[in-house]
Amino acid sequence: MRSRREALGITQTELARELRAKGLSFHQQTVQRVEGGERPVRLDEAFLISDALSFPIYSMVKPPEGEIGSMYTAIDRLRRAAARAQEEVLEAESAFADSAEFLAIEFEDLLQRESDRSGAVVRWGAAWMVKARRVQDSLSDTARSLNGITDDSDDDWTEIAVPFPNVAEDFRWIDDEVDPWVHMPETERPEAMADMQPMALYDYVRDYMENWNEQHPEAP
Repeated sequence: MRSRREALGITQTELARELRAKGLSFHQQTVQRVEGGERPVRLDEAFLISDALSFPIYSMVKPPEGEIGSMYTAIDRLRRAAARAQEEVLEAESAFADSAEFLAIEFEDLLQRESDRSGAVVRWGAAWMVKARRVQDSLSDTARSLNGITDDSDDDWTEIAVPFPNVAEDFRWIDDEVDPWVHMPETERPEAMADMQPMALYDYVRDYMENWNEQHPEAP
């Protein structure tokens, strides 16, 4: 309890004040006695202290001795590592969502410029949309898995959704509900192209544009 309070930069007086706001008759001396092992803590008090310090209530319980105690310590270490990892994943997911949203906006603009929605350029852009969605799903699954190890409830974190303008989950166009790639070989569809490495996708669209420019030398 003391180490957690000090890690948060909270004084005994400040902690006591917060606990009083939660309904406990705590003062600075009370916190001092609890931290010194001079005063036992009731279960209801333990829950409120845990909430005030934002750390698992099981951390306030003395682990058993022997082999079970060693296992308890290992589990505690695992849960703490999961909590740190979850924070990092959620931060990464938020940053990725911002970039994916920008990609989605650019893809929507691309659709406005390209009349041939089954063309190579649109399929190239759609392949990157598929890649973005896969990463989003992976980050979300990782955060949810970590949440099963930490003490956080599902209400303590928010799953981040990346918008995909004009594209439904099954990649039918929302405006006409027609899949423009239904008659194409599977290898030429965006979901298959998304399996390509980034440089391979870059070479794909570069080669296409070079060939197109050679065939249309008068085009602006």
